[in-house]
Amino acid sequence: MVEKGFLRLKNSIDLGRLRIYSDCAMQNKLLIGFFASVLMSKMNQVMSSHGLYKTYTMKEIQTILDRQRVHKIRGQKIFTPPTCEQKNIYVVFNMEPPS
Repeated sequence: MVEKGFLRLKNSIDLGRLRIYSDCAMQNKLLIGFFASVLMSKMNQVMSSHGLYKTYTMKEIQTILDRQRVHKIRGQKIFTPPTCEQKNIYVVFNMEPPS
């Protein structure tokens, strides 16, 4: 389990090599990697409990959600309407689609 967590940190979150030259920057990057790992762990838990792995991979879910765009017009954020697939993912993760 621990090895899978480190593998996920190195590959999925792109923390293979830190390429950092100060302790502060290293700690910041590792902290963000830790938060990303916690979020991915929660995503894995939700996907497993709702059977999403039968139709999607975690990368596919991230790609689908990444397609939603935000435009900033005169200081106001305007989101593109979510697709039906994105709405279904938001429902499974118990999230409100951005508006």
